[in-house]
Amino acid sequence: MTLLKNSTHFIVNLYHRKMKNSLLTLIFIFLFFAHAGAQEVGVEATSNIVLNIKPSQTDSKINRADTPHFVTYDPAIKQGKLLLFIPGTNGIASRGPKNFFNTALKQGYHVINLSYINTPAIAQICKGAALEENANCAEDFRNRRVYGTTPFSLISDASYDAIVNRLTKLLLYLSE
Repeated sequence: MTLLKNSTHFIVNLYHRKMKNSLLTLIFIFLFFAHAGAQEVGVEATSNIVLNIKPSQTDSKINRADTPHFVTYDPAIKQGKLLLFIPGTNGIASRGPKNFFNTALKQGYHVINLSYINTPAIAQICKGAALEENANCAEDFRNRRVYGTTPFSLISDASYDAIVNRLTKLLLYLSE
């Protein structure tokens, strides 16, 4: 009985020591990679240029939805690839999907998250009587918001508020 008790005690102690060593090894590995990852993020953050540019800085006519465009790029990359991100309804350019943008930066893209008039939503305008009167309501709405040239009386976006104008003026501003 004593032999069985001593053997069991030996096995339990051996198991606990191995578990303790395994746990210490896992903690070391975790801390090593966490530290390495933290350094990597710091390098990325310092090498990229981040700009927040109000649309009114690029075109003095623009005064609605004047929250800053978010622009970021790595000045060492000269490939000329651009990721244009257009946030949805109630989206704010400075609060875009940063992990997605960082992935694009690593792939050599310059990133623009464009600020534009993104309220009201199409679903708030093109419904009921408006949709019955104009089967192309959603298309006309989008064309007005994107190009600024399609007549559409249900939203008050001016032509200079259009996405294309805002993007064009931002690109011209950045090229100066």
